[in-house]
Amino acid sequence: MTWRSAGTSLELREADHWLEPLDATAWAAVSPQRRTLASWFWDDYYGERRNEIALTGIALAGPAILEALDAALLTDAELSQGRAGWTAVPDPLLGSADAW
Repeated sequence: MTWRSAGTSLELREADHWLEPLDATAWAAVSPQRRTLASWFWDDYYGERRNEIALTGIALAGPAILEALDAALLTDAELSQGRAGWTAVPDPLLGSADAW
């Protein structure tokens, strides 16, 4: 999923799937540029998994935003529990937007 917003404009779109290391059909179906981009951000354990966020604005509370985003990351212990464990972890971002 891609999410782009600015002011009152919001765009949500279905994004392409991440490329899997052993899916030769998927790799062959994408452009050379897409394969190159995947290789730039490749992780030996997770594959192509990555997210990006860019925030722009006047007087953003950068440290508070960074702290909230860091708190939203799974710890190694939470990650090791798998998807079933992740759903039990409270969302640290809910209710914290007022601090931004």
